Amino acid sequence: MWSKLGPEIRRVVLAILAAGAIIFTVQIFEIFWYYVVQGVKLKVETQPFSLEREMFLGKILVIGDSTGAGTGASNPKETIAGFLAEEGFFVKNKAEWGAMTDEIIEQLKGEKKDEYDLVLIFTGGNDILWFYDLDKTVLNLEKTLKKVKEVGRVAVVIPPGNVGLAPMFKEPVGLLYTRRTKFVRSEFMRVAEENGAIYVDLFTDNLEEIFSGEPLKYFASDLLHPSSEGYKVWYKKIKEALNGDN
Repeated sequence: MWSKLGPEIRRVVLAILAAGAIIFTVQIFEIFWYYVVQGVKLKVETQPFSLEREMFLGKILVIGDSTGAGTGASNPKETIAGFLAEEGFFVKNKAEWGAMTDEIIEQLKGEKKDEYDLVLIFTGGNDILWFYDLDKTVLNLEKTLKKVKEVGRVAVVIPPGNVGLAPMFKEPVGLLYTRRTKFVRSEFMRVAEENGAIYVDLFTDNLEEIFSGEPLKYFASDLLHPSSEGYKVWYKKIKEALNGDN
């Protein structure tokens, strides 16, 4: 078939393939630099914030992945758990960097029955990033929600925003991750509703809009996790969902 193409068409096809190869190579290098180099640095610096006080407004358990642990924040107090503690809540944080949906159910081990008012579940991002089977991701969330009902009164599902729009990624890689994120979003919404959980919708198609025209200000040095400012935006969304404003 290739031999049947005219020389001009062949040159165009080769040029397109060469451009694609260059874009792919650059993206691989950027992912290595931001996720491996910067990401590992952030992992080492991550300190999941907990404050188990005697007097409190309510008891909250945080489980899930690095966004629950607060990776990317400049200070542990500038994370979702930190903001909740600042308002007077008892906060126990068992979230772990890199946790997949099939791992977070293990974080519930050792917790007492009906111990918490809220259980915040940060999950989905790693499954999207590492091309985990998303049908299994949905099933794993369902299993986790059933287990959460044993330890907490209300479950809150908090998936990532639009992974494909993270500054780390370029097109067409970003488009692929956006497609995976949309699938997770729709299925997590369904599963949350069926299990009586609150869903916090952090998805956006426009970073400029949600981040006031300064998206890089709201991402950490790995250009993937939220910065302290990014977590402030997330916290506002979480509070709106808890208050029924979504």
